[in-house]
Amino acid sequence: MGTPWNESRSRTVMGGAILVVEDEPAIQELIAVNLEHAGHQVLRAANVSEAEALVREVLPDLVLLDWMLPGLPGVNFARQLRADQRTKDIPIIMLTAAAGAGHDRRPGERRGRLRHQTGSRRGNFWRVSKR
Repeated sequence: MGTPWNESRSRTVMGGAILVVEDEPAIQELIAVNLEHAGHQVLRAANVSEAEALVREVLPDLVLLDWMLPGLPGVNFARQLRADQRTKDIPIIMLTAAAGAGHDRRPGERRGRLRHQTGSRRGNFWRVSKR
């Protein structure tokens, strides 16, 4: 069953453009290399300003977004994307190295916007819903 974001676009993200917004160069490189190896076009940004510029040029099929970025936090950029008619249906996966105990995810979960998924030993990730 198709979702709204891909019914009007490609049927799958495979081979599509993925925007990676990550300020740690080694993590950004690791993610980008693996996505490129899988056949995706990868757009890279180290902060929200760079990401905004890229989104103006190319509408990505998916955004992988670090929760904690210098300047404007990733979660604020996710809100911007959801508020914009052009980008509101792009799937967003939030990434963070913040592990459970010290990181409060409850405000996002209460609003029904975040779905927590435990990642590897290095961190967790959240999927931002469209509600």
